[in-house]
Amino acid sequence: MLFSPNKNIRIVLTGGGSGGHVFPVISVLHEIQKYIPEFKRQGLSIELIYFGTDDFTLDFIKKENISIRVIKSGKSVKNIFGIIFGFFQAFWNLFILMPDAIFGKGGFATVPTLLVGAIFRIPIFIHESDSIPGMVNQFFSRFSTKTFISFEKSADYFSHKEKLIITGNPLRDFLNISDLESIDKDKTKKLLGLQTKKPILLILGGSQGAQTINDLILDGLAHLLKNFEIIHQTGLGNFETVKRESEVMFREYNIEKSLQEMYHPVAFLEESDVPSITSMKDVLIVSDIVVSRSGSGSIFEIAAFGKPSVLIPLPWASRDHQTSNAFAYALSGRSIVLEQGNLKPNILCETLENLSGDKNKMEEMSKKALSFSRKDASVNIAKTILQSILNKF
Repeated sequence: MLFSPNKNIRIVLTGGGSGGHVFPVISVLHEIQKYIPEFKRQGLSIELIYFGTDDFTLDFIKKENISIRVIKSGKSVKNIFGIIFGFFQAFWNLFILMPDAIFGKGGFATVPTLLVGAIFRIPIFIHESDSIPGMVNQFFSRFSTKTFISFEKSADYFSHKEKLIITGNPLRDFLNISDLESIDKDKTKKLLGLQTKKPILLILGGSQGAQTINDLILDGLAHLLKNFEIIHQTGLGNFETVKRESEVMFREYNIEKSLQEMYHPVAFLEESDVPSITSMKDVLIVSDIVVSRSGSGSIFEIAAFGKPSVLIPLPWASRDHQTSNAFAYALSGRSIVLEQGNLKPNILCETLENLSGDKNKMEEMSKKALSFSRKDASVNIAKTILQSILNKF
C-alpha cells in the first residue's frame, strides 16, 4: 500500500441523543485511535472530531479528549427549526474541516451532519443497531459508502444491498473480554459480596430504568428470592422508590432477613476496574440469567457474555424495533421473549424458574448466544473506514 507523506486524515464521528447512539461511536473511535502510531510511521496523521448534540451523551465524549463541535438538532421531524439551525452549523464546520470521511450512528442528532456531508460528497459510513432500521439511516444509506448493520434482518429494509456489511453492534471496550473461560466466576461473586449457591438473576433496565420491569420484579420478589439472588438495576430516577417498595414487600410477605440480603438494587451500572456490585462487567460475569429490554446494545452485551436471557421488548419503541430485535435474536433458542402486553409477575417467575431448572437448556442458550455475538464489530468498522480513505490516495 502506498502512503502519501504528511497527509492528515480527518474523520468526523457523529451521534448523540442516547447511549445507543454514542457508545458504538466511542468504540469505533478507540479502534481508529489504535492505528495512529502505525500511521505516524508512514507519514500520516489521524484527526478525529465529534459532531453531536448538547445532551447527556456529550459527557461521555468529553472524556475522550478529542475535538468537539456541538450541532443543534431535534428529536424528531417536528423539531424542524432545530434541524435547520443545525444544518447551517454543520455546513460551516464541515466546509472548514472538509473531512475525509463521516461515521454516523443514526438518530436525529446526526441528521444535519449527514445531510451536509451528502451535499459535499464526503464519504459517509453509517451504522444501524436495530433489526428494523431507523428512518435516518434508511434515508442516508443511499448516500453512504458503506452501511454497517447488526442484524441480518436489517438488510430487508435497505435498497442498496451492495453497500451493506454485517458487523454486529460495537461493544463498549470494557465489556469486550476475549477469554471469558479464564474468569473465575465464583471468585468474582465473593468479591461482589454475593453468596455462591443460588443462581444470580440480573435485571437490566438501562440508565433510565424500566418501570414496568421494576414493577414485575417487585410484585414477584417474595417468590423470586426463594430461587435466586437478584441484582436489580433500577435506573437512576427509580432507585429510591424501588428500595422503599422492596422494603414494603419484605414486611408484607414476612420475608426473612437471609432472603432480604439476596436482593441487591442498584441505580446504575458503570464501567469500573474495581470489582463492584455496580460494575456492568462484573454483574454480567456473575449472572446466570438476565432479564432485559431488547435494545440492540443490551442484546449484544448479553450475547457477548453468553448469558441465557428473558427479553421484554419496550412496546412503544420507535417502529416497534425492540420487538423485532427480540424475536430476531431469539431465533434458534438464544433467548425467551415475553411481550409486555399480557405479562404478569407469576408468568415471569414461572418462566425464570423453569429456565433455571433446565441446565441443558441453559447451556444450549449460552452457546447460541456466544455464537451470535460479534466482538470484532468496532474493529471491522474502523478498518473499513480507514481502508476506504487510503484507497483514494
